[in-house]
Amino acid sequence: MMATKPAALGGGARLHPPVLNSKHLVIEVRRGELAMNEFTCQKLLQKVKGSCRVPDIRPNGFITYRDCKQLLSDSDYIANVDTRFECILVRLFPVSAIILHDSVLVVANGNMSMDNFIRALCDITRDYGGGRQAAQSPAMPHTRPSDELDGSIDYTLPFEVKALECCYAAALSHVEQEIAAVEEKFRVVELMVGEKRTYQDINMILHQMKQPVVNLGEILKGFTDMMDELLNDEDSMKLLEFESHMTFYGPETLYPGFEERVVNRDLENLMEYFDQEVDQMARRARTLSSSLTELEKHITVALAIIRNEMMRLELICSILSTAFAAGACLSGLRHAGRAQLCNRAVRDERRQQFREQSRRVHRDFAHRTGLPLLRDIPGQASHISAPRLNNHGASTGRDARRR
Repeated sequence: MMATKPAALGGGARLHPPVLNSKHLVIEVRRGELAMNEFTCQKLLQKVKGSCRVPDIRPNGFITYRDCKQLLSDSDYIANVDTRFECILVRLFPVSAIILHDSVLVVANGNMSMDNFIRALCDITRDYGGGRQAAQSPAMPHTRPSDELDGSIDYTLPFEVKALECCYAAALSHVEQEIAAVEEKFRVVELMVGEKRTYQDINMILHQMKQPVVNLGEILKGFTDMMDELLNDEDSMKLLEFESHMTFYGPETLYPGFEERVVNRDLENLMEYFDQEVDQMARRARTLSSSLTELEKHITVALAIIRNEMMRLELICSILSTAFAAGACLSGLRHAGRAQLCNRAVRDERRQQFREQSRRVHRDFAHRTGLPLLRDIPGQASHISAPRLNNHGASTGRDARRR
């Protein structure tokens, strides 16, 4: 939007010149044609003052440098419609414009597509003939022109109000498109939740949607406050028509005529219509914000349930692992006891077999030699005992050599 040339400093750094000297792209729409110019704040002020047709008015009636500076500032989400002599300063994000008696100066804004807006302003300035409405008789401010004029043009509202209506419509259309885009994205998120997509992807999209919803809420809050202030102040409503400017900004003797003037009923209906549109969009924005909050709560509860299930599963696994470990220990002890008992039984059995074999050998020896058995000799049986066996049931070395 700005065409500035950076200025060099001594240390090699480069800074942009002050905002006072920066240029802004301003589109002038007059008589169905448009012209693009780059104006500084001072040049824009001179342009607006140059279009004034009556020099003898109150000093506070003209547009000031401060007014132009506020209009060209980069402060977003500010809604304001202010009047100066034969000009209306419109600040309805993203529309910034100055409505004059025969033309409209629009500050270019990259946040919106301005094609339809500029085309509508061209049609309005072409139809009204650049001041044809101002040439009407003051005694009939709200009547249709004579038959010599084009009957297809509705002059119920003056040129400046029609241009203001176009600015309102462009701003609200942009906001409505933003709300529709966020609503569509929210429906996609709801489908993702229904399809059980990963919560990480869903939370990422929700985080990206938060800031646009907050911005829409701020914009619509500014619109609502501005519309309430405008509708509750009859003087502000009267000043939206340039026909009342001379009685308000002119000499003091004309001011009583401004107090006696009645608010244009068509203008009041138009402002009430836009107020209803703003209220409806504000409700949609609040619904979006609450829906995002509820969806985040739903995801938080779902994650908490999953976490509790995981903790319970982990606890069950810990109990099972402890039970398995205890069972393994008990089973090992039992198997060790059984093995020890089996080894003892084997040793006893082998020892008994050895004793039986020894007895048979002694009996055979006694039978062949005719000698009595040792057990039959008094005092000798007690010296014969079973051989010592090792753990595997085999006899020790001394007994083996004795055999």
